Amino acid sequence: MKYREFKHLVEVILTGDIAISDDDAYLLAAMRYAFETVAMSTDVAVLTVTEEEYQQVKDTREVVRVDLQNKRRTLRPRIPINDDDDIDLDEGVCFTAARLVASLFSIEKMQYHRDIAMNELKDYNELLQAMREMELNNEAYSY
Repeated sequence: MKYREFKHLVEVILTGDIAISDDDAYLLAAMRYAFETVAMSTDVAVLTVTEEEYQQVKDTREVVRVDLQNKRRTLRPRIPINDDDDIDLDEGVCFTAARLVASLFSIEKMQYHRDIAMNELKDYNELLQAMREMELNNEAYSY
């Protein structure tokens, strides 16, 4: 998803509630919060790196979460600058991040948007867990 699409998505979610500011500084601050919440709450594929991969990017990327058991790190999502920049999250959680952003701007539905986002993260984590279990089962039966 592109930054332009993400902004439009947030505007649509907030239709009938409040218009977001034309000043991107507020939106970018809200996005930083939302992206980091997502990155710390689930395994975002585009942000999850092995130790070897991390060694290649450690000078330019920060880590928000470390999984010692699986020897993986979750990188801090990049915040877009230009409308054509890609959102640094999996497509599956872009809508969740947009809900979190909307929850910060909303006057009437703040908790509503946050609750939906948290439920979406829970569902996404359950989907990832089911996929991992299927992968493990396939490996077990491949002999």
